[in-house]
Amino acid sequence: MRVGAATRGLSVCALVCICAAPAAAQAEAQARELETGRAWLARCGMVVEASTAPERRASDACLAWVEGLIDVNEIYRGLGALEKTSEGFCTPPTATVVEAAHAIARYLHDRPDALHFSARILAYMALRRAFPCVQVGSRQ
Repeated sequence: MRVGAATRGLSVCALVCICAAPAAAQAEAQARELETGRAWLARCGMVVEASTAPERRASDACLAWVEGLIDVNEIYRGLGALEKTSEGFCTPPTATVVEAAHAIARYLHDRPDALHFSARILAYMALRRAFPCVQVGSRQ
Protein backbone atom coordinates (compact mmCIF):
# COMPACT_ATOMS: atom_id res chain seq x y z
CA MET A 1 0.00 0.00 0.00
CA ARG A 2 1.30 3.41 -0.85
CA VAL A 3 1.57 6.10 1.80
CA GLY A 4 -0.72 8.43 -0.13
CA ALA A 5 -3.49 5.81 -0.27
CA ALA A 6 -3.30 5.23 3.49
CA THR A 7 -3.42 8.95 4.15
CA ARG A 8 -6.46 9.36 1.88
CA GLY A 9 -8.18 6.48 3.70
CA LEU A 10 -7.55 8.09 7.08
CA SER A 11 -8.75 11.43 5.78
CA VAL A 12 -12.01 9.92 4.56
CA CYS A 13 -12.47 8.10 7.88
CA ALA A 14 -11.81 11.31 9.83
CA LEU A 15 -14.25 13.23 7.63
CA VAL A 16 -16.97 10.59 8.20
CA CYS A 17 -16.39 10.71 11.97
CA ILE A 18 -16.48 14.51 12.04
CA CYS A 19 -19.72 14.57 10.04
CA ALA A 20 -21.36 11.81 12.10
CA ALA A 21 -20.54 13.33 15.51
CA PRO A 22 -23.14 16.15 15.36
CA ALA A 23 -25.84 13.70 14.25
CA ALA A 24 -25.01 11.36 17.13
CA ALA A 25 -25.01 14.26 19.58
CA GLN A 26 -28.39 15.45 18.27
CA ALA A 27 -29.88 11.95 18.58
CA GLU A 28 -28.59 11.71 22.15
CA ALA A 29 -30.03 15.13 23.00
CA GLN A 30 -33.42 14.14 21.56
CA ALA A 31 -33.40 10.93 23.60
CA ARG A 32 -32.63 12.93 26.75
CA GLU A 33 -35.63 15.19 26.07
CA LEU A 34 -37.90 12.42 27.33
CA GLU A 35 -35.90 11.65 30.48
CA THR A 36 -38.40 13.03 33.00
CA GLY A 37 -42.13 12.70 33.28
CA ARG A 38 -42.41 16.48 32.99
CA ALA A 39 -40.52 16.48 29.67
CA TRP A 40 -42.53 13.55 28.33
CA LEU A 41 -45.81 15.19 29.27
CA ALA A 42 -44.79 18.50 27.69
CA ARG A 43 -43.76 16.83 24.45
CA CYS A 44 -46.15 13.89 24.24
CA GLY A 45 -49.16 14.73 26.39
CA MET A 46 -51.35 15.67 23.43
CA VAL A 47 -50.48 12.88 21.00
CA VAL A 48 -53.88 12.61 19.37
CA GLU A 49 -54.63 16.31 19.03
CA ALA A 50 -51.56 16.93 16.84
CA SER A 51 -52.62 19.08 13.91
CA THR A 52 -49.52 20.79 12.49
CA ALA A 53 -46.68 18.95 10.75
CA PRO A 54 -44.15 19.55 13.59
CA GLU A 55 -46.72 18.38 16.15
CA ARG A 56 -47.41 15.26 14.08
CA ARG A 57 -43.68 14.50 13.89
CA ALA A 58 -43.40 14.92 17.67
CA SER A 59 -46.48 12.75 18.04
CA ASP A 60 -44.97 10.07 15.81
CA ALA A 61 -41.79 10.12 17.91
CA CYS A 62 -43.82 9.86 21.11
CA LEU A 63 -45.88 6.97 19.80
CA ALA A 64 -42.74 5.18 18.64
CA TRP A 65 -41.28 5.63 22.13
CA VAL A 66 -44.42 4.13 23.72
CA GLU A 67 -44.47 1.31 21.19
CA GLY A 68 -40.83 0.53 22.03
CA LEU A 69 -41.70 0.30 25.71
CA ILE A 70 -44.57 -2.07 24.90
CA ASP A 71 -42.32 -4.15 22.64
CA VAL A 72 -39.66 -4.56 25.35
CA ASN A 73 -42.33 -5.69 27.80
CA GLU A 74 -43.66 -8.20 25.24
CA ILE A 75 -40.14 -9.52 24.62
CA TYR A 76 -39.63 -10.13 28.34
CA ARG A 77 -43.02 -11.83 28.54
CA GLY A 78 -42.26 -13.93 25.47
CA LEU A 79 -38.95 -15.06 26.94
CA GLY A 80 -40.72 -16.07 30.14
CA ALA A 81 -38.86 -13.51 32.24
CA LEU A 82 -42.14 -12.16 33.67
CA GLU A 83 -44.17 -15.35 33.41
CA LYS A 84 -44.59 -16.20 37.10
CA THR A 85 -44.90 -12.66 38.44
CA SER A 86 -47.37 -9.82 38.32
CA GLU A 87 -44.58 -7.54 37.08
CA GLY A 88 -44.90 -5.96 33.70
CA PHE A 89 -48.13 -5.21 31.95
CA CYS A 90 -50.35 -7.12 29.56
CA THR A 91 -51.66 -5.05 26.70
CA PRO A 92 -54.77 -6.64 25.25
CA PRO A 93 -54.67 -7.46 21.53
CA THR A 94 -57.21 -4.72 20.86
CA ALA A 95 -55.22 -1.98 22.64
CA THR A 96 -53.60 0.66 20.48
CA VAL A 97 -50.38 2.58 21.02
CA VAL A 98 -52.44 5.78 21.17
CA GLU A 99 -54.50 4.29 24.04
CA ALA A 100 -51.28 3.40 25.83
CA ALA A 101 -49.94 6.93 25.32
CA HIS A 102 -53.18 8.36 26.72
CA ALA A 103 -52.87 6.06 29.75
CA ILE A 104 -49.36 7.38 30.36
CA ALA A 105 -50.50 11.00 29.96
CA ARG A 106 -53.40 10.49 32.40
CA TYR A 107 -51.07 8.85 34.92
CA LEU A 108 -48.63 11.77 34.69
CA HIS A 109 -51.39 14.40 34.89
CA ASP A 110 -52.62 12.74 38.09
CA ARG A 111 -49.14 12.80 39.69
CA PRO A 112 -47.62 16.27 39.30
CA ASP A 113 -45.32 15.68 42.29
CA ALA A 114 -43.69 12.71 40.52
CA LEU A 115 -42.92 14.41 37.20
CA HIS A 116 -39.24 14.87 38.04
CA PHE A 117 -38.78 11.08 38.02
CA SER A 118 -37.70 9.03 34.98
CA ALA A 119 -40.26 9.05 32.16
CA ARG A 120 -39.47 5.40 31.47
CA ILE A 121 -40.27 4.35 35.03
CA LEU A 122 -43.42 6.48 35.20
CA ALA A 123 -44.63 5.18 31.82
CA TYR A 124 -43.99 1.61 32.90
CA MET A 125 -45.98 2.19 36.10
CA ALA A 126 -48.78 3.82 34.09
CA LEU A 127 -49.00 0.87 31.73
CA ARG A 128 -48.97 -1.60 34.63
CA ARG A 129 -51.96 0.25 36.07
CA ALA A 130 -53.78 0.55 32.73
CA PHE A 131 -53.07 -3.00 31.54
CA PRO A 132 -52.54 -5.23 34.58
CA CYS A 133 -51.69 -8.87 34.10
CA VAL A 134 -54.13 -11.27 35.66
CA GLN A 135 -52.37 -14.35 36.96
CA VAL A 136 -54.05 -17.73 36.66
CA GLY A 137 -55.53 -18.55 40.05
CA SER A 138 -55.07 -15.01 41.39
CA ARG A 139 -57.79 -12.92 42.99
CA GLN A 140 -57.18 -9.69 41.07
